[in-house]
Amino acid sequence: MTHATSAPAAESPLWFPPKSMRRYQWAKGIGGAIFALTFAGWMLLQWSSPMMRWVAVGLVAMTAWVTVASLISDHRRSRGRQVRLDREALWITSPRGTTRVVLAEVAEAHWRQDTSSKTGLWLYDHGGRAMAHLDAAFLADQGEARRFLAWARRQAPLRFAVRWD
Repeated sequence: MTHATSAPAAESPLWFPPKSMRRYQWAKGIGGAIFALTFAGWMLLQWSSPMMRWVAVGLVAMTAWVTVASLISDHRRSRGRQVRLDREALWITSPRGTTRVVLAEVAEAHWRQDTSSKTGLWLYDHGGRAMAHLDAAFLADQGEARRFLAWARRQAPLRFAVRWD
């Protein structure tokens, strides 16, 4: 069962606007820096113990590596991809081009967790034909797909059921 609600005037029609992405990446980078500084402070407090010093250096290096790898992954994943929604259609822009999905023609959405090429949110028409696929580069997991659909329902009336695998 779906509930149609109208979008607040201040809300953006983009799923993850570039400004929000930058704030998200800044927050992630600052969080990683805080963890690294915590481990560096612990290293200074334990300076007299070579073993603890090496453990702290390893933790600082691991924190830096995970943070930078995550930021690079987010950047690659979002490059050339955007989802825009208006009252009548969903516009999916990917490196392959832009797809327009008329919301009134969507009969069902289905989340699939499968191979990398099939994972994502699939939109089907009334004949059961796939209209669009928001792959893992758009929606990494089921939690992200649920947040996307909640956002979309605030933007436009979505009158289709969603199946979750």
